[in-house]
Amino acid sequence: MKKYLQLISSVVLCLFVGFAGSLVTAPSIPVWYAALNKPFFSPPNWLFGPVWTLLYIFMGISLYLIWSRPKKLKIIFFIQLFLNFLWSFIFFGLRQPLLAFLEILILWYFIFFYIRQTLPISRLAASLFYPYLAWVSFASLLNLSVVLLNRPNSPPANVQEEIVGNDRDEHGCIGSAGYTWCAAKSKCLRSWEEACE
Repeated sequence: MKKYLQLISSVVLCLFVGFAGSLVTAPSIPVWYAALNKPFFSPPNWLFGPVWTLLYIFMGISLYLIWSRPKKLKIIFFIQLFLNFLWSFIFFGLRQPLLAFLEILILWYFIFFYIRQTLPISRLAASLFYPYLAWVSFASLLNLSVVLLNRPNSPPANVQEEIVGNDRDEHGCIGSAGYTWCAAKSKCLRSWEEACE
C-alpha cells in the first residue's frame, strides 16, 4: 500500500506543478499568444494540454522509481521541475520570450543531466524522460522561432489580422492583438515589445 501511495503522490505532485503552470499560461493564450507571429510548425493550442499531461505523468512515475535511490537524483529532479514551471511563468506570465528561451536551455540541460545520472540506476526511470527531452527540444525551437519572428517592428501574424481584422480603432490599431496608438512615434505598437516615448 505504501508503494502505491508513493506512486500516486509522485504523479499528483507533478500534475499539480503542471496545473499551476496552466494558471499562469491560460490568461495569455487568447490574446497575447494568439497575436504572436509563430512558425509554420507551431502545433495547435489544444495539443499542448494532452501532451503535457502525459509528460507530467511520466515524470511522476520516474520520480517514484528513484524515490529511494541516491538523494542527488531527487535534487536534480526537483530542480528541473521548478525550471519547468518557471518557463511558463517567464514566457506566458511575464511575456518575455527571449528570457524564456534562455531559461528553457537550462531546463533542457537539467533534463538531460537527470537522464544521464538516472540511467545506470534505473533504465525505466531514465527512459520515461526521453519523450520529455524530445518535447522540450521542440519547445526550445518553437520558443526561439517566436523570438525571431516577433522582434520589434515585425508585422503582426496574418492569421491574427484575419481573426481581429474588424477590431481596429480610429488609427487602425488592432486592440485585441495588443496594439495601441503611440502618438510620439505615430504608429501602432505593443507595449511589451516597444516603449512609447
